[in-house]
Amino acid sequence: MGAARGGSGAAGADAHTETGRYCAASRPGQEPGAVASQTAGEEMNYAHLLTPESKAKATAARKLARPRQNGYALTGRHGESLQLVHRVRAERALGHPLPSRAEVHHADGSKSPDAPLVICENVSYHRLLHNRMRIKAAGGSPDLHKLCSRCKALKLRREFNRNRKYSCDGLDYFCRSCVSEKNRIQRERHFLGV
Repeated sequence: MGAARGGSGAAGADAHTETGRYCAASRPGQEPGAVASQTAGEEMNYAHLLTPESKAKATAARKLARPRQNGYALTGRHGESLQLVHRVRAERALGHPLPSRAEVHHADGSKSPDAPLVICENVSYHRLLHNRMRIKAAGGSPDLHKLCSRCKALKLRREFNRNRKYSCDGLDYFCRSCVSEKNRIQRERHFLGV
């Protein structure tokens, strides 16, 4: 242990030189891989490691190095189970734990831990928000338009059949023309015995 701190003897000098090589590469103005010219009696200068820029870089690197689950950042203290950061933020904003069926929606669509959040009462409302975001991204109005799941076209809502049972917005997933085409293909397959 004394050798690693620059103690006396050949082994101590080699260990200290190795430490000097590692630290020398992080000094400003020195090329990476350059051999340090430090002797056993010299002190290392760590002042360059404490600048505000380097602290900000280290903080950003720590945030990026957080464990993730499906792209969402996790947080937790040592020895505790990890929790999703956006759920912890939502619970902190509410002042109590989230209800069992509640979901947290990222309003800007990113998975960033700092994204603006919306607490949804259930999965259905969360899906509705995502559908509205997709329609806006396609250039439509969520109150007037809907995206067809089959042809991927933005169409007026009146071009869709009602489907209150399986759809979050009360309309079918396919537009009427796609439903007609799908039914025609099924009839042909049935008629041909395919």
